Parts: sequence; C-alpha cells; structure tokens
Amino acid sequence: MPMLLPRFSRSLRLSQLLPIATFFLPALQFAVAQSDPPIPSGNIRYSSELFRMSTFEEVQQNLTFLNTGPDQTPGLIVMKLDEHGGNYGIYKHIVVLFNATNAPVSFANSQLQGLALHLHPVQQSSNDALTRQSTFNSKTGTATVPALTTAVLVAETE
Repeated sequence: MPMLLPRFSRSLRLSQLLPIATFFLPALQFAVAQSDPPIPSGNIRYSSELFRMSTFEEVQQNLTFLNTGPDQTPGLIVMKLDEHGGNYGIYKHIVVLFNATNAPVSFANSQLQGLALHLHPVQQSSNDALTRQSTFNSKTGTATVPALTTAVLVAETE
C-alpha cells in the first residue's frame, strides 16, 4: 500500500512530518554517502551568466531542450544554452545532460556537431570518477554520459 502524504497546512505538526522524514531518510543517507565530497555545483552555476539569465526574453532566446519529440531518449534531459552574441562570460555554449537512467547514454544531435565542447573544469577536477567519464565527440555531435549522472559540457569558442 503506497504511503499517502498528509495534507499540508499552516499548522503542520511534527507528528505529520515524521513519517515523511522516515520515508525519505534512506535515500538522503545514500545520496550523502555517494558524495565524496559533493561537486560544488555553485561553482558551475557561477561560472557563466548563462545559468543566471534575468529575463524571460533572455531565457527564450538562449535556452533550448534537445532531447524532445517522439524519438527522445527516455530518462535523459538535454539542455543547451547559447550566448547568441550576448556577453555572458567565457562560455559561448553550455550543454547540460541529466541522465536519470541506470545505464550510460549516448546522445547525438546535429546542433552539437562542430562545437568544441568539453567537460566543465569543475567536473574535470572533481573526485567523482563517474562524472569524469563523460565524453563528447565534436565530429558526430555525440555526448556520452554515465548512468545517474549530470554532465556539464562547455565551449569557449563558436
């Protein structure tokens, strides 16, 4: 029988939160145990203004999702950020791949062909050996990401 979450109200009591906390505690403990130490995602976020666009128009102009439509790869989100002539810092292109599957995934897209993408320097120097296995082939426009991994690929040139 699935656990039903209590209705939340302003007068939420500790007795209502305890079953939820108990339910999520093993997952939280696993996540903490897997991070040795965690990758400082803040360093990645603050490495480019493309991650912090301030207007709706900027987001519409610079953000695209590539793994869409009937042929999309299940469990994979591919987000592409481009500066389109704006001044957002050193990176002209950023591609973020969220692989939520239990297997490595390769993703090819013609919009990625010819880009000089490489793993973000923070991830390149991290203790996370699995993330460091992420690769990109510029000729074919193919990124490969290990299971249950988020890879951030960046390019300093057009």
